[in-house]
Amino acid sequence: MVLPLLLAFIGVSAAAPPLASVALVMPAAGDAVLQLTVDDPQLPTAAGLDILVDGEVRTTVLVFGKIRHPPYGALLNGLSAGRHTVAVQPSPFWPWPATAAPPTLSAFAAPDSVIIRHAPVLWLRSDTIGSATDLPLMMYAEDLRLNGTGVLRYSIIFSNEDGGTATAALLARWGRTTDIEMAYEEDWRDGQVVASRYQGPDHHTPDYTGTRDAAHPPLVVATLNNVFLDRGRTAVRVAMVPTLIDLESATRESVMDRQPWIYRRMADELREERKAAVVGDIREYLFVDARLTLTDGAVAAVARSEDGIWRSSDRGLKELTVDRAGWVRIAIPRSRSATELGVVCLPTKPSLGRCQVEIGKVFALEEDFTPGPARGTAALDIQSGEMRTMPLIRK
Repeated sequence: MVLPLLLAFIGVSAAAPPLASVALVMPAAGDAVLQLTVDDPQLPTAAGLDILVDGEVRTTVLVFGKIRHPPYGALLNGLSAGRHTVAVQPSPFWPWPATAAPPTLSAFAAPDSVIIRHAPVLWLRSDTIGSATDLPLMMYAEDLRLNGTGVLRYSIIFSNEDGGTATAALLARWGRTTDIEMAYEEDWRDGQVVASRYQGPDHHTPDYTGTRDAAHPPLVVATLNNVFLDRGRTAVRVAMVPTLIDLESATRESVMDRQPWIYRRMADELREERKAAVVGDIREYLFVDARLTLTDGAVAAVARSEDGIWRSSDRGLKELTVDRAGWVRIAIPRSRSATELGVVCLPTKPSLGRCQVEIGKVFALEEDFTPGPARGTAALDIQSGEMRTMPLIRK
């Protein structure tokens, strides 16, 4: 269901003294990049900082407490050439402790990059404004163009989703409880955009027909499972700097491995929403990245721990098996110290099925939520009703 949208942007008065400010000189009109560093042990679970350019709020940076986040980035779109003053002040929608140290700022003209110039900007889902749930954490881009022809795609990692897939199923079938959504993509031909799409309600991908801020398409996060509309606005606008990622031979979830703070925020939100009591500590899971080629089959991953007990990703439930092809991540509960990994091929039709499984990486999270060392690879060819195993490298 599409949520009601706040149709008026609520501006923030620039009368209050800013927390910090910095001068920015733009050699030519275009986008700028802001970098912001905060002392997050002093901060609440989530907070917002409004970024003002010459006294006007241009975007909000979402910051998170106690997750050891590296410097935050934001895009300041469509600035004129010349000198500007960039300032930061607390958003009126989230608390900001009076005792918190002021952030440090730097700002510079954005690199000349199509990836940056075409990055979507987000209007937050109305019921997440002022909260710590379902917030966007990161944007990444996949540039699949060759000689100016192909697809340019942007995806957003949200901290969770309040609607859609159940938490246990997210771990079993996707290996995470964050929500990773394709947001916007363009078809290019001979160096020109010839079509563009966004992911709308019910996961449809209609043509993008909304307005543009220069080449940036604004999107509204509009549903409980964090898909979008191409028109409207809410009270908070977020413009993230996209990270270019190559996923030809990797899972979407592997993007998180480069940003361990995402796992920490994921775990914090599970605890805050009392879901950790059901699914446990994510540091106790064993994560399996694999490329699947399935013929009338679905897979579950199993692991044997030092106590001799085999535990399964699907928890014995058919609906928690993985039945999609391509690169996937699967998480097995209570198996971080497993000594052996197995993959079960389950039939999806009465006929004999087959599961070809290329295991690319097996790992667990360390105590500080950084991904631990890889513990093995394998290529398994399994008929339905069978299981094949492999030993794991000990931690």
